Amino acid sequence: MAESREEQHSAKRDPRLMALPSEAMTVVAFYGRMAGWAGSVLLLAALFMAMIAKTLNRMPIKVVGILALLCIAFWVYSNIHQLVVAVRTRGVQSALNSALFSVFILAILVVLNYIGLRHEVFRADLTKSKQYSLSEQTIKIVKGLDKKVTITAFISQEQYNSDKLRRLLHMYEIAGGSKLGVKVYDFKTDIDKAQEYGARFDGTMYIESGEEGSKRKEEIQGGTEEQITSAILAATTGQKTRICLLTGHGEIGVEGGGPDKPSLGMLKSILQNQQYQLDSLNLFTQAKPQVPTDCKLLIIAGAKYAPTAKEMTAINQYLDQGGNLWLLLEPPPAPDFADLLKAHGVTPLAGVVTDTDPYSSAEGNPTILAAHPQEHDTTGPLQTVVLPTSIAFDVQESAPPPSMPGAPPPPSNDKAKAILKTSDVASVKGISGRRGPFAVAVAVDESPAPPQQMPGQEPQEQSPAERKARLLVVGDSDFITDTFLPNLGGLSRQNLAFASMSVNWLVKNEKLVSIPAKEPDDKPYSVTDAQRRFTWVLTAGIVPLLIIIAGVFVWWRRRV
Repeated sequence: MAESREEQHSAKRDPRLMALPSEAMTVVAFYGRMAGWAGSVLLLAALFMAMIAKTLNRMPIKVVGILALLCIAFWVYSNIHQLVVAVRTRGVQSALNSALFSVFILAILVVLNYIGLRHEVFRADLTKSKQYSLSEQTIKIVKGLDKKVTITAFISQEQYNSDKLRRLLHMYEIAGGSKLGVKVYDFKTDIDKAQEYGARFDGTMYIESGEEGSKRKEEIQGGTEEQITSAILAATTGQKTRICLLTGHGEIGVEGGGPDKPSLGMLKSILQNQQYQLDSLNLFTQAKPQVPTDCKLLIIAGAKYAPTAKEMTAINQYLDQGGNLWLLLEPPPAPDFADLLKAHGVTPLAGVVTDTDPYSSAEGNPTILAAHPQEHDTTGPLQTVVLPTSIAFDVQESAPPPSMPGAPPPPSNDKAKAILKTSDVASVKGISGRRGPFAVAVAVDESPAPPQQMPGQEPQEQSPAERKARLLVVGDSDFITDTFLPNLGGLSRQNLAFASMSVNWLVKNEKLVSIPAKEPDDKPYSVTDAQRRFTWVLTAGIVPLLIIIAGVFVWWRRRV
């Protein structure tokens, strides 16, 4: 019986009935398979190199990638007939349909994720320290902008924290909306733009505000949240807060001088990044000593000799007119400024503080204090502040005014408040019969106490006219010097944060008081020796044994 036309057509398509390939075709197919394997290996190598370099623009990556594509193309060419036959089979077509459907679903998820990231449809920061969120103070400042602000950043892919900086700028762009624009250029490829702005270092940012002809521009390096927010304030207001450092009495300067001459270089860098202007002030050389009226803060850091009577008169007049003072003292025989401090409810105690509590001293040295921060704007989230060779203070406390029955607790009349304290077992050399805790840092606010607030009443802000002088005295001046901070390791950030927040509080810059550096979440995982042994036995013994038993069982069942 003659074969039907469909059977003949089916026979032609059956690969078993097709002619055997020639020797030349067999050689080509063999080399094609080799090229396919080589192309796969080269493609993986190119992707691995690109992942390490974080770019595809490097020549070695391009060469390896092109070779990989050529090898894969030769494999496809040499096996085109077999691929066509395989694709026509029902199993491969089903697999291709499933793969295409999976790619389609994945593409939808990628588009939705991009839209959500670009337009902040949904965003939640689940980290404990809010690593991926701007602080409330920054958001308040950015949303309250009354003029257009542009941030122009020059960040290359090789910049050590480029991803972090780009993510931070993206958060500013989202928070600012139409009032804040962000432009990011590659420092190494956008050379013309970098030369236009005068950018000399990778990671430089320029914050601009205002119209052409009256535009203000601030330059910062690195780009922490505190730096960017401070630069935005400086660019929109056009003013920098002036800080005066008293000189002429052996004080610590801002320029480095070696181990025998400590300096405040690290603190200076932080304050300049916050748009503060630091100037030296020598009252001794003035015929009529006077602290400039535009000086928002006077710093006396580690004076070895007492100022003259005329200088002290000028300092007291500055405070009476609402000035602010940051006083960092040294142990005797250095001056303790007792007359000035007593007028504000603070009495310095002669002698160095020692603390034998292991949790309140550093490196087992009882004179190096790990002071305990108290609740205050200058301490915020700090855990400790390390002070070497500190003196202590008595703080005058007054009884609060009486309150009516049922009324909330009345505000304290105390203008002076201890913000750093020792432990209960601390003592002061030269003073017997007294134990801690001692105050080693005190903040004084001469402004009148806020009015008593009834339940449900909105808090009333203090007007600038009501704000008076602020003082902050610390029993040590070495805790923020360039010679002491490197010895603290990670604790140096605590000391610098305390110093930065102290300056912001003193100059009444509450907008920046609560923007401390965010520490990355550190969650170390520690196991006992028994847990370590159990983990090793489980992974190296029990799990492989179960796999072998399962394999033997399957083999036995199939054999039977």
